Amino acid sequence: DTPQVPAYSNLIFEVELLDIEKENSGDE
Repeated sequence: DTPQVPAYSNLIFEVELLDIEKENSGDE
């Protein structure tokens, strides 16, 4: 059986990336 990666893990990953980008642009 192939382990399925839950879709929400992808969403969390993208949200964390957006969070990092927001923090970086906020530092400017």
